Amino acid sequence: MLFHAGITGFEGGFVGVDIFFVISGYLITRIIRSETNSSNFNILNFYARRARRLLPALSVMLFASTAMACAIFVRDDLRKFGQALGATGIFAANLLFARKVGYFDDTEGYAPLLHMWSLAVEEQFYLLFPLCLAALCRWRRSMLVPLLAAGTIAGFAYAMTAALQTPQAAFYLPQTRTWELLAGAASATLARRQRPELALAGLAMVLAGIAVARPAMTLPGPVLLLSVIGTCLVLVHGNTQSAAHRLLSTRPLVAIGGASYGLYLWHVPLLAFIHYSWLGEVPLWLRLAALLIACALGFSSLRLIETPVRERRLLRHPTSLWAFAAATVGLPAGFGAAAHFDRLPTVEPANAAALVPETVLPDSGVAFVLYGDSHARQYMQAASRRWPDGALLTANGCMSLPHASNSPEQTSTAVACRALVDELVTYARRTRPRTVFWAQRWERDIYAASSGKNLGWTNGTGLPALLTGIGEVAAELPVGTRLVLIGSIPTAAAAGPEMAGGPERCKRYVNVTCPSSYPAREAEARAVNAALKAFALGNPRIAYVDPSDVLCNATDCLLRGPRGPVYADATHLTPDYANAVAALFPEP
Repeated sequence: MLFHAGITGFEGGFVGVDIFFVISGYLITRIIRSETNSSNFNILNFYARRARRLLPALSVMLFASTAMACAIFVRDDLRKFGQALGATGIFAANLLFARKVGYFDDTEGYAPLLHMWSLAVEEQFYLLFPLCLAALCRWRRSMLVPLLAAGTIAGFAYAMTAALQTPQAAFYLPQTRTWELLAGAASATLARRQRPELALAGLAMVLAGIAVARPAMTLPGPVLLLSVIGTCLVLVHGNTQSAAHRLLSTRPLVAIGGASYGLYLWHVPLLAFIHYSWLGEVPLWLRLAALLIACALGFSSLRLIETPVRERRLLRHPTSLWAFAAATVGLPAGFGAAAHFDRLPTVEPANAAALVPETVLPDSGVAFVLYGDSHARQYMQAASRRWPDGALLTANGCMSLPHASNSPEQTSTAVACRALVDELVTYARRTRPRTVFWAQRWERDIYAASSGKNLGWTNGTGLPALLTGIGEVAAELPVGTRLVLIGSIPTAAAAGPEMAGGPERCKRYVNVTCPSSYPAREAEARAVNAALKAFALGNPRIAYVDPSDVLCNATDCLLRGPRGPVYADATHLTPDYANAVAALFPEP
């Protein structure tokens, strides 16, 4: 908890999950061995106990987190949250995160449920392990210790190899964490003579492992051995006579241990929502306050949910338990499916333009073609209302010129980008539109400093090369087809860090006031627009439209105007202001 709160001195606190895996393997193995030895083991009863232990408290946290996410998350982040929620409902969150996000990265929409990866690993392990363990205890008892020891060693070796090759996947996947659970299981099977001094040494190893571990290290890796071996020593030798046992049995630590599941569930979403709602570093006092609230919720969960359910004062009958379990799994899974297929009902009107497809190419009767990247696509709805006979040929993030593009890679998307300008010329020669409107975020691809995507030009030659390419396209178009260049729009991100994600994201911050305008200071975009305007004035087949005529005045650019927010995100316009710019387009 202190690690997640970013408290100095606890940078290695993430090792706590590895300690948890060892303890979990130890406890479950002791329970199954005891029940098998007395012929009382029943796999359905085992899973019913797991359901009683985990699902009620989990469901309350999930429903509360979903309500908060729906209240404050913008569309893209709510979609990510929905995916994480659906994966959590089927105990597969680790598989999602292994593909999507690193544990120590800026996780945004995934963050409130990022801790669910460890619960998923545990439940995946317990799909087969109880049956295998019970079978060994009953029919191959002599093989139990050797197999668990061999599995632990082999699992650690595999985890080390995987961490070097695919570190993100290795952090999350069950096959790279099984060795820790097996280490705990092996500890539960050892016949031993108690040596209390080893328990104390083990506790020291656990603390040392936490002290030296850092997120930048290879994980899983050798640094975890300290804490894993130390935990095993405490479990094996920590009898009632040991100093380690007396220390760990103090009332505060026992109380924290009893409420540990609730504390685990609540502290991560609380911290995540606070980070999401605060621009910059969250103050220490606020992070500590979040931990205190998490403690209150964790102990309340133990008293009001976990204990009554475990003692069958709530969900007394198996039928009610399994019905509750089905709801706990089904509802998040349904929400997750809606998020994955982009069917959530919370679509901001500002983003409605994103629903326009990239390409619409009628076979004939075309008055105009709108060409370019997503900055061209944002005008399609407005242009189509003015002139119904239009075509759309765009590719997100793509600038395609006769001899260059911003996509040199060999992926199918990059190849399609490079071919886009040829497709434009071929289509225009076949359908003979009166006008081609060409809109781009021009400056992004000319100057390497803008976004890292560029045409391979230096800052000194990029602009002339761009103008040469535009002239070549104009010359390739059929006689009678005019080329209209739409200048770059000013971007919300230029207003400051609070606007980096656009106005909708800015509204989430509780510690800043979102501006309604900002000083026009995007020198690159203004320079490109000036060059495009001058180039059009010198070419009778080319015209120019400057979006700044409606978005800016002499000194400032709007973020919010009479029609509401100007931007749908950091760089694209809302439909109302796309309409305002499109109103400047000349008649085809």
